[in-house]
Amino acid sequence: MKKRKPDMPVRSDERKCAGSVAGARFGKQASTPLKDMQRLVHELEVRQIELEVQNEELRRNRLELQAAHDRYAELYRFSPAGLLTLDRHGVIQEANIQTEVLLRVQRGDLIRQPFVRFIAPDEQSLFVRRFHDAFRTGAKQSCDLSLFHPESAASVIHLVIQAFPDETGARTYCRFALFDVTEHKRTEALAWMSKEKLRQAVEASGTGLWDWNTETNEMSFSPEWKHQLGYDGGDLPEVFETLESRLHPEDRDRVLVYIRDYLANPQGPYRQEIRLRHKDGNYRWIEARASFVTGTTGRRVRLLGTHVDITEQKQTEEQLQDTVSRVRILSQRLNAAQEEERIRIARELHDELGVRLTCLKLDLSRFQSMKSPLQCADAQIEDKICKMIAEVDATIESIQRLVSELRPGILDDLGLVAAVEWQCEDFERRSGIRCLCESSQDITLDPSCATAAFRICQEALTNVMRHAKATFVRVLVTQTQSDLLLEIQDDGKGISTEELNNPDALGLLGMRERASGFGGDVEIVSGIGKGTTVTVHLPLR
Repeated sequence: MKKRKPDMPVRSDERKCAGSVAGARFGKQASTPLKDMQRLVHELEVRQIELEVQNEELRRNRLELQAAHDRYAELYRFSPAGLLTLDRHGVIQEANIQTEVLLRVQRGDLIRQPFVRFIAPDEQSLFVRRFHDAFRTGAKQSCDLSLFHPESAASVIHLVIQAFPDETGARTYCRFALFDVTEHKRTEALAWMSKEKLRQAVEASGTGLWDWNTETNEMSFSPEWKHQLGYDGGDLPEVFETLESRLHPEDRDRVLVYIRDYLANPQGPYRQEIRLRHKDGNYRWIEARASFVTGTTGRRVRLLGTHVDITEQKQTEEQLQDTVSRVRILSQRLNAAQEEERIRIARELHDELGVRLTCLKLDLSRFQSMKSPLQCADAQIEDKICKMIAEVDATIESIQRLVSELRPGILDDLGLVAAVEWQCEDFERRSGIRCLCESSQDITLDPSCATAAFRICQEALTNVMRHAKATFVRVLVTQTQSDLLLEIQDDGKGISTEELNNPDALGLLGMRERASGFGGDVEIVSGIGKGTTVTVHLPLR
């Protein structure tokens, strides 16, 4: 019997046909009881009801399937993502509305078009590779591509590709999902630029960054922070030691107490100066500043800070303090020396000039008391006059010596070279130490600078006479390019390193300060039993 389709209703002629068949069976089996006949009729009626129920169910399934198909088509058409179907050659077969928006092309102009023509030329090769990989491997492929828009700015899409098999199992088509990530990429680029600018600014400023989670005790450090302590990327395991182990022993208690108090009561900015151990074993001065970063919950769990290497600044401050201290001591020493010099000059004026002038006064008084020159013999008068002349000569010589000690006139009249030669002769005469002066002629020097050079040479020779126990001194004064070179060398007992660096060695400090005031320098080389060489460089201008 011909099968009826499930969704077709049972017609009246089919019922007649079923009755004829039953009658035929009844005719052939006349001996069948009436009870069997009724059973057959009942079975036919049940079967008819089942067919009608199945037919209704099939119709309802067909309607649901159609509704699901419509919903799928609607979702496909109005999806916020661009959806495409391409064949194996990359030709567009289907496209939704969002694809038209993303590609800025009407749907009628998209169908049967190769998708690659909408990709920026320099990124088409990347698309082709991903497209072929999708068909070759069957795995999902994704990439970011720039779309080509001839009359507008380019946009960026995130493309997801998935190849699917047909009835035969061969991968013959694929579906694309397109997501507009232009704004996301622009935001990423701006964020990267901001981060790069921050990195460059941090590197230019020499500032190291650190981040401390005070709850988990986790710390992270920027490359510049590690660089300040002499480390690079390959030394990361050594860098991530506990901060306490890197603190200078003298700073450890102070720093730890400060950190504990700040965490308990974070009032104001976090700021302290600490010494951290460098990779080479030395300690570097670091200025640490930080502040708490409040999270979304309002809790203070992260301390974000900076490190600035202030070692050179600290060294400069220490040198400045040391210089100030030395200058203060030198000033006190100079004041004391001036007083001593005043006392010495006053004593010499009183003891020598005063006595000689008193003697002259007495002699003159005797002459005045004489009633007549005839009262004295000519020989006595002549003797008195000779003694008075000798006293005057001695007085003049004492005055000249005092004036020369205060400032030799030869320095102003004949210049530095002649003054140094005279000083060497005077030194040899007074000390008995042989002194050789080697000099150049015609050295033009500023008068104040010449005075400084003369005083340095005078101080150096005085030190030789007082302390060196030398037998020979060589003094060289010459010109080298744009500098004046003054060198005093002796063969004495020498000076120890401790004596050279002794802040109480005011003579040496005075020589250095005089030279430094004119932009020059003093170098002292000495050794026990090897003599001493004082080398002075002063600019001629």
